[in-house]
Amino acid sequence: MTDTRALLNRISAFRQRLEQMPRLLPDRSSLRSELPEYPVAESAPDEKPEVPGRLGTRARQALDEARGLVTELRKLTQHALLDSPQPFIEREELLEHHRETTALLNGAIRMIRYLPEPPDEQWLWCESLEASLNAVRYRLAVWKACLDRLGSERLLLHNVAVLLNDIHHTQTIEPDRFSALVDLFLQESTSTSLTWLEVSSEDPASFIARHTILRCRVLRRMASKQDPEFLRKLLAAGLLCDVAMLRLPAGLLSKSDSLSVEDRQLIESHPLRSAEMIRKSLPYLTEVAEIVTEHHERDNGTGYPNSWKKEQLKAESRWLAIADQYSALIEDRPYRPGCDPRTAVTDLLLQMEQGIFDSRLASALLEIGLYPIGSAVELSDGSLAVVLGHPRIENQLAKPLIGVLTDDEGRFYPTLKILDLISSPGCSIVRTLPKAERRKKLSRQHLDWAL
Repeated sequence: MTDTRALLNRISAFRQRLEQMPRLLPDRSSLRSELPEYPVAESAPDEKPEVPGRLGTRARQALDEARGLVTELRKLTQHALLDSPQPFIEREELLEHHRETTALLNGAIRMIRYLPEPPDEQWLWCESLEASLNAVRYRLAVWKACLDRLGSERLLLHNVAVLLNDIHHTQTIEPDRFSALVDLFLQESTSTSLTWLEVSSEDPASFIARHTILRCRVLRRMASKQDPEFLRKLLAAGLLCDVAMLRLPAGLLSKSDSLSVEDRQLIESHPLRSAEMIRKSLPYLTEVAEIVTEHHERDNGTGYPNSWKKEQLKAESRWLAIADQYSALIEDRPYRPGCDPRTAVTDLLLQMEQGIFDSRLASALLEIGLYPIGSAVELSDGSLAVVLGHPRIENQLAKPLIGVLTDDEGRFYPTLKILDLISSPGCSIVRTLPKAERRKKLSRQHLDWAL
């Protein structure tokens, strides 16, 4: 068999594989059912293009690369997250990224089929072909990273929700099981984004678990320099302090109007009831139960359930109170949207000055930063950027290190432009982008920063 005939057979087999990509069974309960069925690399009915008789080494490598990318794309459409029956707000961004990536790969494959035979012309075409394949490879890596991260977040949400639900039903929680969850938060890097999933208040266990996860991540950042045993107790209390919210009447968590006196009394009973549930299901956490009892007390005696003052409260309770309040402020609630992190920190610092919270914990609160790592922000010149880190000068947090995504007219740069705001006095952050605006403006070019 001649080399040409062998090559034609390979291309024919490759085409058969392409025509099968991706054929997905409809399933209205999952995101996978919404992935488009693209006719990848198919010709129009009246087209019968001639396959080049000879492919140079560079073109053959591109052909092999395209095959690998087709396989990778088909593999990603089988990702476990896409089978989730639970709706999630990132759905449209993931679908759009998949559509555009598939279209880009389709165009590259068509280019392979129409490569000219002369080696010098083929070599020039390969420049564009390789650029397209590199773009596809990058987009697939981003899509996979986003799917993996969202999948991990949903698994954590599920595990925390199941734990809280088991305690709600008075099941005994083995120490190893609880310790494993605490370890997950201890092992998280404080230099990663402070993220949380959007969850409906119509699902009480998941809604409470979402707030629980965010609160624990805030505690992890605030207390990163504290004694490990102290931090472990904080995280344990952070995981459990709202478990009694599951025993509230159906609909109270999703109520969008003012609370009645009876509603407020029920909510304000949850610290004592949570502590009681901890003693029953986790009897080895008696000290944690005491911390939980106090996490809604305030230094000036205006808290609940006992109106205790600062000198009567455990140190862990005062830390937990601040982390819980910060988390509540930045989250959306049925009755109001969440505020931006800078506003939340400013509000808490003001309350510290007023004696409501422990003012000695101001520096711990600022460990989170006015603009937490991963925040999408608008700069004073109108450009968009993401916060990458918080440098320190003489042990004090300085202006953040950012990665600039766009110019002042909204045009995206090919890569992040790293900018240290300390050495850029003419540039400053003016606001944090709300989640919806962030997804809208960044998802086409930077899905990983948008979600």
